[in-house]
Amino acid sequence: MDGVSAEARAGARVLGEIEETSLDEMAGPQRKRGFILAELRHAIDATNTTTIPTPILHNVNKSHSSYPIPGLDALVARQRQAAPASPLQLTGRYLHLIYALISTLIAAPHLKTVVVIDLENRFDATRLTVGSAPNDDADHDKHDIETGTDDPLRHVHVYRPARSSIEYLRDVIAAAEHRMLYGRHDSRTREWWGTIVIGAPLAATTGSSSAAGRPSSSSVQATASWRGWMRVDRDEVRGFPLGASVGEVLADRERRQAAVDEAPWTASCAWGSIVFPEKGAAAAKDELPSPR
Repeated sequence: MDGVSAEARAGARVLGEIEETSLDEMAGPQRKRGFILAELRHAIDATNTTTIPTPILHNVNKSHSSYPIPGLDALVARQRQAAPASPLQLTGRYLHLIYALISTLIAAPHLKTVVVIDLENRFDATRLTVGSAPNDDADHDKHDIETGTDDPLRHVHVYRPARSSIEYLRDVIAAAEHRMLYGRHDSRTREWWGTIVIGAPLAATTGSSSAAGRPSSSSVQATASWRGWMRVDRDEVRGFPLGASVGEVLADRERRQAAVDEAPWTASCAWGSIVFPEKGAAAAKDELPSPR
């Protein structure tokens, strides 16, 4: 009992310092900040009993998670041959691939639930799209978060830790996993795909967490930071020819800007590359690339 109580207290401390933001509120007009969902407390308090709670086994992805972007699974498999158990590690303008990946995971036919730990405070729910083809008009491509149906956006659990130290990050990862397995939340009927960590390389997520001395979680399926084996960039658009006049540049400016905006994205690594379209409702024009 003491072990469970210590773990529950440690988990409550960690989750108590985290802002979890539902995607409904992030995309809504009145975004609330600095709140903690009451169910987080209930989920942790429920573990402070004389018996060890039973995990929600049907929600656990027991094998390596798949990455349902065409061609991405094959590249991850090649990387795992060189480095077993290596998850997807992104660098560059990685948010675009993350938006495409999550939008695909939470929609039919996959219907997964995903945890996002955002250390950079840049994850934007309005860039997630569900239920429309990539070429649909943006207004129709956006998922209606006001519907009373099972909104796929409810199955993306976003955490923003108050601190970014390595030890604290590992505690957050372990506490989030504990909640997904044992807690009361809206995604109990879905399979949990895993955790995406934005703003820290894989090395920062591995090791022992301080919460009751637990080993680090194996739930991290993707990291996005300055360091990674796969780089995300937009396909290049050919520049103006040498000797072009100012008039020619100005006359061609709008067409070229449209070409840049419509250019697909490329994720490349030592094993090859894939091209994927902009999945979000709008291009993240304000996103700065990670340093090379």
